[in-house]
Amino acid sequence: MAKCRECRIGKLIILGTGGFGDTVEVECDNCGEIYEVEPDGLGLGGEEWVVAKMKDSEVESLTPELIRRANDFLRQNLCSVRFKEGGITIQGKLLITSIVASLPETEVAHLLQAMQSFDTFTENNDPHCEHDFGSVEAFGRTWFWKFDYYDETCEYFGHSNHILTLMAGEEY
Repeated sequence: MAKCRECRIGKLIILGTGGFGDTVEVECDNCGEIYEVEPDGLGLGGEEWVVAKMKDSEVESLTPELIRRANDFLRQNLCSVRFKEGGITIQGKLLITSIVASLPETEVAHLLQAMQSFDTFTENNDPHCEHDFGSVEAFGRTWFWKFDYYDETCEYFGHSNHILTLMAGEEY
């Protein structure tokens, strides 16, 4: 995870898109500085998991469009940063199955890149317009990725945590 450019200590919290939608507005969790960065300036390392706090009443305000934006943002950033918009915070976590984990690193990297750049959503494969499932063909197989939605404890359905799983087609 990228560190704050001001204090060089704090972690960056995503607040939403910047002025023209091509940057990301961030806030330092240490010094509170707010500024905009290029999406690739956030890095892919660092903490993947930060427990999100969301009131039950906020779940009702989640629209398919907001869920779609959150899912796209989390998928494109491999869940390494949290999505925050309009007072709602959604944390992502990336999981890979044992079949994916057994692949050579270069093949895993190829699958992650394909998942990040996936944009072939249609009425047939995305009936709820939430961008929560996709498939890619690689290495002679079909690979799926999908989001599951959980509460803060990851025990029950909710939208505090979006868990993104990358798997072989036969594991679905």
